[in-house]
Amino acid sequence: MAHKGKVICILLAIMTVSLFAADDFDLQFVVITNDQVHFDVKVQIKRNNTDWDKLGDANFSFDYNTSALSNASLLVAHNFSGTFYETMTVTNPSNASVNIELLIADNGIDVTTGWMDVATVRFDVDDAGQSSNLVWLGSDVTFSAFDDDNTTLLDPGVLNNLDVSLPVQMTDIQAESTVEGIELSWTTQSEVNSMGFHVWRSDTEDGEYELLTTSLISSQGNNSSGAEYTFVDANVETNGTLYYKIEEKGADGSSQQYGPISVEARIIPEVFALEQNYPNPFNPLTTFTYDVPEIADVTIKVYSLLGKEVTTIYSKQQMPGRYTETWDGTNNRGQKLASGVYFLRMQAADFVQMRKMTLIR
Repeated sequence: MAHKGKVICILLAIMTVSLFAADDFDLQFVVITNDQVHFDVKVQIKRNNTDWDKLGDANFSFDYNTSALSNASLLVAHNFSGTFYETMTVTNPSNASVNIELLIADNGIDVTTGWMDVATVRFDVDDAGQSSNLVWLGSDVTFSAFDDDNTTLLDPGVLNNLDVSLPVQMTDIQAESTVEGIELSWTTQSEVNSMGFHVWRSDTEDGEYELLTTSLISSQGNNSSGAEYTFVDANVETNGTLYYKIEEKGADGSSQQYGPISVEARIIPEVFALEQNYPNPFNPLTTFTYDVPEIADVTIKVYSLLGKEVTTIYSKQQMPGRYTETWDGTNNRGQKLASGVYFLRMQAADFVQMRKMTLIR
Protein backbone atom coordinates (compact mmCIF):
# COMPACT_ATOMS: atom_id res chain seq x y z
CA MET A 1 0.00 0.00 0.00
CA ALA A 2 2.89 2.35 0.73
CA HIS A 3 4.25 1.74 -2.76
CA LYS A 4 0.89 2.59 -4.33
CA GLY A 5 0.65 5.77 -2.26
CA LYS A 6 4.05 6.90 -3.53
CA VAL A 7 2.92 6.40 -7.16
CA ILE A 8 -0.25 8.38 -6.51
CA CYS A 9 1.76 11.26 -5.01
CA ILE A 10 4.06 11.34 -8.04
CA LEU A 11 1.08 11.39 -10.42
CA LEU A 12 -0.55 14.19 -8.44
CA ALA A 13 2.67 16.19 -8.57
CA ILE A 14 2.86 15.79 -12.36
CA MET A 15 -0.81 16.81 -12.75
CA THR A 16 -0.25 19.85 -10.54
CA VAL A 17 2.68 21.05 -12.67
CA SER A 18 0.63 20.46 -15.82
CA LEU A 19 -2.39 22.34 -14.51
CA PHE A 20 -0.50 25.40 -13.35
CA ALA A 21 2.04 25.64 -16.17
CA ALA A 22 0.85 28.45 -18.42
CA ASP A 23 1.94 29.71 -21.82
CA ASP A 24 3.58 33.11 -21.54
CA PHE A 25 2.07 35.15 -24.38
CA ASP A 26 -0.43 35.14 -27.25
CA LEU A 27 -0.12 36.80 -30.67
CA GLN A 28 -2.68 37.87 -33.23
CA PHE A 29 -3.10 39.77 -36.50
CA VAL A 30 -5.67 42.53 -36.98
CA VAL A 31 -6.55 43.74 -40.48
CA ILE A 32 -6.13 47.51 -40.93
CA THR A 33 -6.28 47.89 -44.72
CA ASN A 34 -7.49 45.38 -47.28
CA ASP A 35 -7.80 46.83 -50.75
CA GLN A 36 -6.46 45.99 -54.18
CA VAL A 37 -3.19 47.82 -53.53
CA HIS A 38 -2.16 47.20 -49.92
CA PHE A 39 -2.85 44.64 -47.21
CA ASP A 40 -1.94 46.10 -43.78
CA VAL A 41 -2.07 44.05 -40.58
CA LYS A 42 -1.37 45.02 -37.00
CA VAL A 43 0.65 42.54 -34.91
CA GLN A 44 -0.56 42.43 -31.28
CA ILE A 45 0.77 40.68 -28.17
CA LYS A 46 -0.86 39.75 -24.85
CA ARG A 47 0.83 38.51 -21.63
CA ASN A 48 -0.76 35.45 -20.00
CA ASN A 49 0.84 35.20 -16.54
CA THR A 50 2.87 37.01 -13.87
CA ASP A 51 6.05 34.94 -14.36
CA TRP A 52 7.36 37.73 -16.54
CA ASP A 53 6.36 41.29 -17.43
CA LYS A 54 8.80 43.00 -19.81
CA LEU A 55 9.77 41.97 -23.34
CA GLY A 56 13.38 41.54 -24.41
CA ASP A 57 14.68 40.38 -27.77
CA ALA A 58 12.05 38.85 -30.04
CA ASN A 59 11.62 37.60 -33.57
CA PHE A 60 7.95 37.09 -34.40
CA SER A 61 8.17 35.25 -37.72
CA PHE A 62 5.30 34.13 -39.93
CA ASP A 63 4.56 32.75 -43.36
CA TYR A 64 2.16 34.35 -45.84
CA ASN A 65 0.73 33.65 -49.28
CA THR A 66 3.59 34.77 -51.53
CA SER A 67 1.44 34.19 -54.63
CA ALA A 68 -0.91 36.96 -53.50
CA LEU A 69 1.27 39.21 -51.29
CA SER A 70 4.79 40.57 -51.49
CA ASN A 71 7.22 43.13 -50.04
CA ALA A 72 6.38 42.82 -46.34
CA SER A 73 7.59 46.04 -44.70
CA LEU A 74 7.26 47.93 -41.43
CA LEU A 75 4.57 50.62 -41.72
CA VAL A 76 4.37 51.65 -38.04
CA ALA A 77 6.32 50.56 -34.93
CA HIS A 78 3.84 51.00 -32.10
CA ASN A 79 5.98 49.81 -29.15
CA PHE A 80 9.36 48.12 -28.50
CA SER A 81 11.26 50.45 -30.84
CA GLY A 82 13.54 53.34 -29.87
CA THR A 83 14.52 54.55 -26.34
CA PHE A 84 15.00 51.12 -24.72
CA TYR A 85 15.19 49.20 -28.01
CA GLU A 86 16.96 49.28 -31.33
CA THR A 87 14.82 50.51 -34.22
CA MET A 88 12.32 47.77 -35.01
CA THR A 89 12.66 46.05 -38.38
CA VAL A 90 10.62 43.74 -40.54
CA THR A 91 12.72 41.35 -42.59
CA ASN A 92 11.39 39.39 -45.50
CA PRO A 93 13.67 36.55 -46.67
CA SER A 94 11.75 33.27 -47.08
CA ASN A 95 9.11 34.51 -44.61
CA ALA A 96 8.34 37.73 -42.72
CA SER A 97 9.63 38.56 -39.26
CA VAL A 98 9.01 41.43 -36.83
CA ASN A 99 12.38 41.92 -35.12
CA ILE A 100 12.78 43.48 -31.66
CA GLU A 101 16.17 44.03 -29.98
CA LEU A 102 16.53 45.27 -26.40
CA LEU A 103 19.42 47.69 -25.79
CA ILE A 104 20.01 47.08 -22.05
CA ALA A 105 19.01 43.90 -20.18
CA ASP A 106 16.31 44.24 -17.51
CA ASN A 107 15.21 47.55 -18.98
CA GLY A 108 12.33 46.61 -21.27
CA ILE A 109 8.73 47.73 -21.69
CA ASP A 110 5.83 46.06 -19.85
CA VAL A 111 3.61 43.76 -21.87
CA THR A 112 -0.02 44.09 -20.81
CA THR A 113 -2.52 41.33 -20.16
CA GLY A 114 -4.78 42.90 -22.80
CA TRP A 115 -3.95 43.11 -26.48
CA MET A 116 -1.03 45.48 -27.06
CA ASP A 117 0.09 46.85 -30.45
CA VAL A 118 3.53 45.78 -31.61
CA ALA A 119 3.77 46.80 -35.26
CA THR A 120 1.77 47.40 -38.43
CA VAL A 121 3.11 45.40 -41.36
CA ARG A 122 2.30 46.37 -44.95
CA PHE A 123 2.14 44.03 -47.95
CA ASP A 124 1.73 44.82 -51.61
CA VAL A 125 -1.23 42.97 -53.16
CA ASP A 126 -0.13 41.08 -56.27
CA ASP A 127 -3.22 38.93 -56.79
CA ALA A 128 -6.51 40.05 -55.25
CA GLY A 129 -8.13 36.78 -56.26
CA GLN A 130 -6.53 34.84 -53.40
CA SER A 131 -6.37 34.88 -49.58
CA SER A 132 -3.71 36.15 -47.16
CA ASN A 133 -2.81 32.90 -45.30
CA LEU A 134 -0.70 34.50 -42.54
CA VAL A 135 0.63 31.70 -40.30
CA TRP A 136 2.82 32.16 -37.21
CA LEU A 137 6.00 30.03 -37.15
CA GLY A 138 5.83 29.35 -33.42
CA SER A 139 7.70 26.05 -33.60
CA ASP A 140 10.33 27.28 -36.07
CA VAL A 141 13.90 28.26 -35.14
CA THR A 142 13.24 31.71 -36.65
CA PHE A 143 10.59 32.39 -33.98
CA SER A 144 11.67 33.43 -30.47
CA ALA A 145 10.84 35.79 -27.62
CA PHE A 146 12.72 36.50 -24.36
CA ASP A 147 11.99 38.14 -21.05
CA ASP A 148 13.91 41.40 -20.71
CA ASP A 149 16.74 39.57 -18.93
CA ASN A 150 17.38 38.25 -22.47
CA THR A 151 18.09 34.76 -21.11
CA THR A 152 14.63 33.46 -20.18
CA LEU A 153 12.96 32.07 -23.29
CA LEU A 154 9.21 32.70 -23.29
CA ASP A 155 6.71 30.04 -24.36
CA PRO A 156 4.19 31.09 -27.01
CA GLY A 157 0.56 30.37 -26.20
CA VAL A 158 -2.28 30.93 -28.66
CA LEU A 159 -0.94 32.14 -32.00
CA ASN A 160 -3.91 33.38 -33.98
CA ASN A 161 -3.30 32.98 -37.71
CA LEU A 162 -5.09 35.08 -40.32
CA ASP A 163 -6.49 33.77 -43.59
CA VAL A 164 -8.84 36.36 -45.08
CA SER A 165 -9.95 36.84 -48.65
CA LEU A 166 -8.28 39.63 -50.53
CA PRO A 167 -10.82 41.95 -52.14
CA VAL A 168 -12.92 41.21 -55.16
CA GLN A 169 -11.31 42.75 -58.22
CA MET A 170 -13.84 45.33 -59.38
CA THR A 171 -13.20 46.38 -62.97
CA ASP A 172 -16.16 48.68 -63.70
CA ILE A 173 -18.97 50.53 -61.88
CA GLN A 174 -21.59 52.53 -63.78
CA ALA A 175 -24.73 54.44 -62.84
CA GLU A 176 -27.52 55.66 -65.12
CA SER A 177 -30.81 57.48 -64.58
CA THR A 178 -33.68 55.45 -66.09
CA VAL A 179 -37.46 55.39 -65.97
CA GLU A 180 -37.31 52.81 -63.16
CA GLY A 181 -34.78 54.81 -61.11
CA ILE A 182 -30.98 54.87 -60.87
CA GLU A 183 -29.59 51.70 -62.38
CA LEU A 184 -26.21 50.61 -61.04
CA SER A 185 -24.10 48.00 -62.77
CA TRP A 186 -20.71 46.61 -61.84
CA THR A 187 -18.34 43.93 -63.07
CA THR A 188 -15.86 41.83 -61.12
CA GLN A 189 -12.73 40.39 -62.66
CA SER A 190 -12.44 37.64 -60.05
CA GLU A 191 -14.05 36.60 -56.74
CA VAL A 192 -12.71 34.58 -53.80
CA ASN A 193 -14.99 33.55 -50.91
CA SER A 194 -17.35 36.40 -51.70
CA MET A 195 -20.77 36.36 -50.03
CA GLY A 196 -22.32 39.22 -51.99
CA PHE A 197 -22.80 42.96 -52.23
CA HIS A 198 -24.55 45.86 -50.51
CA VAL A 199 -25.36 49.21 -52.15
CA TRP A 200 -25.01 52.55 -50.30
CA ARG A 201 -26.21 56.04 -51.33
CA SER A 202 -25.53 59.64 -50.29
CA ASP A 203 -26.45 63.08 -51.62
CA THR A 204 -22.89 64.32 -50.90
CA GLU A 205 -19.63 62.63 -51.80
CA ASP A 206 -18.14 62.78 -48.30
CA GLY A 207 -21.42 62.65 -46.39
CA GLU A 208 -23.20 59.87 -44.56
CA TYR A 209 -24.21 56.96 -46.78
CA GLU A 210 -27.55 55.16 -46.47
CA LEU A 211 -27.76 51.39 -46.88
CA LEU A 212 -30.21 50.64 -49.71
CA THR A 213 -30.10 46.84 -49.81
CA THR A 214 -32.02 44.98 -47.11
CA SER A 215 -30.22 41.73 -47.97
CA LEU A 216 -27.03 40.82 -49.79
CA ILE A 217 -27.01 40.72 -53.58
CA SER A 218 -25.63 37.19 -53.95
CA SER A 219 -22.26 36.87 -55.67
CA GLN A 220 -20.64 33.93 -57.43
CA GLY A 221 -18.64 33.08 -54.29
CA ASN A 222 -15.52 31.76 -55.99
CA ASN A 223 -15.13 32.66 -59.62
CA SER A 224 -11.86 33.30 -61.42
CA SER A 225 -13.62 34.84 -64.42
CA GLY A 226 -15.80 37.31 -62.47
CA ALA A 227 -19.42 38.28 -63.12
CA GLU A 228 -21.78 41.17 -63.88
CA TYR A 229 -24.35 42.63 -61.44
CA THR A 230 -27.13 45.22 -61.52
CA PHE A 231 -29.23 47.02 -58.92
CA VAL A 232 -31.99 49.60 -59.41
CA ASP A 233 -32.55 52.34 -56.83
CA ALA A 234 -36.27 52.95 -57.36
CA ASN A 235 -36.64 55.36 -54.42
CA VAL A 236 -35.18 58.52 -55.97
CA GLU A 237 -37.51 61.40 -55.11
CA THR A 238 -35.65 64.51 -56.31
CA ASN A 239 -33.40 65.59 -59.14
CA GLY A 240 -29.73 66.25 -58.41
CA THR A 241 -26.38 64.55 -57.95
CA LEU A 242 -26.31 61.28 -56.02
CA TYR A 243 -23.32 59.21 -54.92
CA TYR A 244 -23.19 55.42 -54.65
CA LYS A 245 -20.79 52.87 -53.15
CA ILE A 246 -20.68 49.10 -53.66
CA GLU A 247 -19.68 47.06 -50.60
CA GLU A 248 -18.40 43.51 -51.06
CA LYS A 249 -18.84 41.14 -48.08
CA GLY A 250 -16.48 38.19 -47.70
CA ALA A 251 -17.33 34.79 -46.26
CA ASP A 252 -14.79 35.45 -43.49
CA GLY A 253 -16.61 38.60 -42.36
CA SER A 254 -14.35 41.03 -44.21
CA SER A 255 -15.73 43.87 -46.30
CA GLN A 256 -14.47 46.26 -48.96
CA GLN A 257 -16.15 49.34 -50.40
CA TYR A 258 -15.78 50.58 -53.98
CA GLY A 259 -16.64 54.04 -55.23
CA PRO A 260 -18.20 56.46 -54.80
CA ILE A 261 -19.61 56.92 -58.29
CA SER A 262 -21.77 59.97 -59.04
CA VAL A 263 -24.83 60.26 -61.24
CA GLU A 264 -27.22 63.06 -62.11
CA ALA A 265 -30.58 61.79 -60.93
CA ARG A 266 -33.58 62.69 -63.05
CA ILE A 267 -36.99 61.54 -61.99
CA ILE A 268 -38.44 59.98 -65.14
CA PRO A 269 -42.24 60.29 -65.03
CA GLU A 270 -44.57 57.88 -66.79
CA VAL A 271 -46.80 60.50 -68.46
CA PHE A 272 -46.79 64.18 -69.46
CA ALA A 273 -48.22 66.42 -66.76
CA LEU A 274 -48.46 70.09 -65.76
CA GLU A 275 -48.88 70.66 -62.02
CA GLN A 276 -50.82 73.54 -60.47
CA ASN A 277 -48.66 76.59 -59.76
CA TYR A 278 -47.88 77.65 -56.18
CA PRO A 279 -48.53 79.93 -54.51
CA ASN A 280 -51.81 80.76 -56.18
CA PRO A 281 -52.88 83.59 -55.98
CA PHE A 282 -49.33 85.00 -56.15
CA ASN A 283 -47.28 88.20 -56.12
CA PRO A 284 -44.74 88.63 -57.57
CA LEU A 285 -43.46 85.07 -58.29
CA THR A 286 -45.11 81.69 -58.76
CA THR A 287 -43.60 78.23 -59.32
CA PHE A 288 -44.85 75.20 -61.21
CA THR A 289 -43.60 71.68 -62.00
CA TYR A 290 -44.12 69.65 -65.14
CA ASP A 291 -43.29 66.11 -66.25
CA VAL A 292 -41.71 64.94 -69.51
CA PRO A 293 -41.63 61.11 -69.87
CA GLU A 294 -39.78 61.06 -73.22
CA ILE A 295 -37.68 63.30 -75.45
CA ALA A 296 -40.08 65.94 -76.76
CA ASP A 297 -40.44 69.52 -77.99
CA VAL A 298 -41.98 71.30 -75.01
CA THR A 299 -43.67 74.70 -75.14
CA ILE A 300 -45.01 76.50 -72.08
CA LYS A 301 -46.80 79.82 -72.49
CA VAL A 302 -48.99 82.21 -70.49
CA TYR A 303 -52.27 83.57 -71.88
CA SER A 304 -54.59 86.30 -70.71
CA LEU A 305 -58.24 85.70 -69.80
CA LEU A 306 -59.12 86.79 -73.35
CA GLY A 307 -56.82 84.17 -74.86
CA LYS A 308 -54.03 86.54 -75.88
CA GLU A 309 -50.47 85.20 -75.59
CA VAL A 310 -48.65 87.09 -72.85
CA THR A 311 -45.24 85.39 -72.64
CA THR A 312 -43.33 82.24 -73.49
CA ILE A 313 -41.69 80.61 -70.51
CA TYR A 314 -40.09 77.66 -72.30
CA SER A 315 -39.86 76.42 -75.87
CA LYS A 316 -37.18 73.80 -76.53
CA GLN A 317 -36.59 70.08 -76.85
CA GLN A 318 -36.29 68.44 -73.45
CA MET A 319 -34.96 65.15 -72.15
CA PRO A 320 -37.17 62.96 -69.95
CA GLY A 321 -37.48 64.26 -66.40
CA ARG A 322 -39.35 66.40 -63.90
CA TYR A 323 -38.76 70.11 -64.22
CA THR A 324 -39.54 73.24 -62.25
CA GLU A 325 -40.01 76.78 -63.62
CA THR A 326 -41.05 80.17 -62.22
CA TRP A 327 -42.99 83.11 -63.65
CA ASP A 328 -42.61 86.66 -62.35
CA GLY A 329 -45.88 88.10 -63.71
CA THR A 330 -44.28 89.97 -66.65
CA ASN A 331 -44.83 89.82 -70.43
CA ASN A 332 -42.34 89.08 -73.22
CA ARG A 333 -40.99 92.65 -72.93
CA GLY A 334 -40.39 92.35 -69.19
CA GLN A 335 -43.31 94.64 -68.32
CA LYS A 336 -45.33 93.94 -65.18
CA LEU A 337 -48.84 92.69 -65.88
CA ALA A 338 -51.95 93.89 -64.11
CA SER A 339 -53.78 91.85 -61.52
CA GLY A 340 -56.08 89.27 -63.00
CA VAL A 341 -56.57 85.69 -64.14
CA TYR A 342 -54.01 84.10 -66.48
CA PHE A 343 -53.68 80.64 -67.99
CA LEU A 344 -50.54 78.51 -68.00
CA ARG A 345 -50.49 76.24 -71.06
CA MET A 346 -48.11 73.32 -71.76
CA GLN A 347 -47.87 71.49 -75.08
CA ALA A 348 -45.65 68.50 -75.91
CA ALA A 349 -46.39 66.24 -78.91
CA ASP A 350 -50.13 65.46 -78.61
CA PHE A 351 -50.28 66.50 -74.95
CA VAL A 352 -51.91 69.82 -73.98
CA GLN A 353 -52.79 70.96 -70.46
CA MET A 354 -53.72 74.29 -68.88
CA ARG A 355 -53.70 75.66 -65.34
CA LYS A 356 -55.52 78.76 -64.04
CA MET A 357 -53.39 81.32 -62.20
CA THR A 358 -54.36 84.49 -60.31
CA LEU A 359 -51.97 87.45 -60.10
CA ILE A 360 -52.59 89.99 -57.35
CA ARG A 361 -50.72 93.32 -57.35
